[in-house]
Amino acid sequence: MLARSRSQLFLAITTTSALSLSRCVPPSSRAPVLHRRSAGSAVFMQAGAAAGGKRAARRRRGQPQPASHAPAASAQSPPTGLASGPAGEFAGSLRACVRNKQPHKARELYDAADGAVLPVGESYAAVMRALLKLSRVDLALQLHRDHTHAHPLLADGNTTAVLFSRLLRRGTSAAADGVAEATALLADIDARSPPPRDTCSAPPSPASQTARLADALAGQAPLWVAASRSMLPALALEQLRRGDAPAAEAVALRFARTARAAAAAAPPLETLKALTRAFGKARCVGGVYACLEAAESGGIAPDAELLQVLVDALVHAVRFVKGGVSMETLPTGGLAEVAFVGRSNVGKSSLVNMVLGRRAIAYTSKTPGKTQQYNYFAVNEGRAVGSFHLVDMPGLGFAKVAAPLRARWNAFLSEYFASRRELRMVVHLIDSQVPLQETDVSIMQMVGAAVAARSEQEGSGLAPPLDYAVVLTKADKNDGRVSSRTVDQVRRALESAGCPAATPLVPSSAKTRMGREAVWMLLREVMSEVRLEES
Repeated sequence: MLARSRSQLFLAITTTSALSLSRCVPPSSRAPVLHRRSAGSAVFMQAGAAAGGKRAARRRRGQPQPASHAPAASAQSPPTGLASGPAGEFAGSLRACVRNKQPHKARELYDAADGAVLPVGESYAAVMRALLKLSRVDLALQLHRDHTHAHPLLADGNTTAVLFSRLLRRGTSAAADGVAEATALLADIDARSPPPRDTCSAPPSPASQTARLADALAGQAPLWVAASRSMLPALALEQLRRGDAPAAEAVALRFARTARAAAAAAPPLETLKALTRAFGKARCVGGVYACLEAAESGGIAPDAELLQVLVDALVHAVRFVKGGVSMETLPTGGLAEVAFVGRSNVGKSSLVNMVLGRRAIAYTSKTPGKTQQYNYFAVNEGRAVGSFHLVDMPGLGFAKVAAPLRARWNAFLSEYFASRRELRMVVHLIDSQVPLQETDVSIMQMVGAAVAARSEQEGSGLAPPLDYAVVLTKADKNDGRVSSRTVDQVRRALESAGCPAATPLVPSSAKTRMGREAVWMLLREVMSEVRLEES
C-alpha cells in the first residue's frame, strides 16, 4: 500500500508540473492532448521540441545561407534620401542636435549644407523643424529671415505657416508680444509675395513678380495663399481670444477678399467653423459675414454643422412681439424690418423658422391663409448691431378669403411698402414648382413702385433705400434646381414691374435647409447697420 501511495503521489506531482509547463509554452507549439493520462508526456515532448528548434535555429544562423533561403526583408534595397549617404549623416547630426539640445549647432548645419548635401529648401525645412522642437522660436525666425533674403525664390509656405503659428502663441521670448511679431512676419510676407492687385492697393514689386513666376514654374502655391488659408485665420482667432474683435474682423475681411480673388486661398471648412463660432461668441457680426463670404468665394459648400454654427452666431435671441392688422397697430421703436411676403401656402413660415434656426417660432400650417396678421419677431433685441424685426406677413391670393378682406389686405400691403420707414428689405417667396401667378406679379408691381419712390427720396432723409430679393421655394422637389423656364419667367416679370435688374434669385428648401446661408447673405446690410433711432 505504501508503494502504491508513493506511485500515486509521483503521478500527481508529474501531472501538476506538466500542466504548469504547458502554460509557458506558446499556444502555437502545443499539440492537442489525445488522452488525459498522456498530458504530462505530451507537454514534455513539446517543450523539448521547442528547445531543440531554438538550438537548431542558432546553428543555422552561424552558417552561410544560400540566396534562395535569404529572408524577404534582405532583398529590399536600403532606403534612399535622408536615411543614407551624406543626407543621412545630415539627418543624424540634426537629430543629435535635438537630442543634446544644441540649437546653435543645428543652425550651423543649415549654413554648412548650403545646397551641397541637400537642396536648400529641404535643409531649411528640416532645421526649422528642429529649432521649433527645441523651442528656439527666435533662432527659427532669424533663420527664416536669412533664408528668404538669400533665397527669395525658395520660400516654403507650409514651413512659414508652422513658424507663424508658434510665433503667434509664444513669441520669440517670454517678454515678447507674439501677435506683434507675427504681424511683422505677415508684413514681410506681403512685401515678398503680395496677393493679386484687386485685393490690395499697392502695385506688386519686381521682387514679388519674380517670386510669383518662380512659384508658377515650381508648381507650388505662393506664400500669400498660405497666409490667407492658415496664417490670417490663426491671427484672427488669437485676437478674438485676447478680446480684440475689431482687429480680428479686419483680418477676416482681408482673407475674405483674398478668397474672392483666388478660391484656393479660402481657409478650410473646419477653420471657418471655428472662426464663425468665435466671432459669434464675441457678437461680431462683420466677422461672421467675412467667414461666410470666404466660404462662398472659395466654393466651400457649408455642411449642416457650419449652417447651425452660422445661425447660432447670428441669432442670439428671438421674441414674438405682436401681430399687426393695420398701420396704426404696427410696433414702434425704429427697429429695421425685413418682411417675408408671398402667396398663401408658399412656405413663408417654414422659411422663417429655417432662417432663424427655430422649430416653431413662426406658426406653420397646411391650411392656406392661416397667417392673417403681420407677425413681428424681434431678433437680437437690445443690441446696437445685429438686431431687427422679422415680419411674417399674411399669405396673399387665397381664394376662400372674402373679396373685401382680400382688398383690404392688398391696400394695407401697398401702404406698408410705400410708407413704412422702418422697412429695409422685402423677401418675396415664389413657389418654384408652379408657373408664376397673378398674385406674384401684383407683389412685384407694389415693390417696384415702392423702390422707385424710395429712390426719389434718397438723400432727403424721409426714408432709407428699400432692398428686394426673390426666394424660389420648394427647390428640393427638383433635386435642388430651379428650371431655366421658371427663372426666365420671373426675370421678365421683374423687368415689367420696374424692379431692379440685379434683384437676387435664391433657390431654397425649408425641408433640406437649402439656401439658409444665401438668405443670411441677403440680410447682411440689415444685420450690419446700427439700430435706427425712434421716429
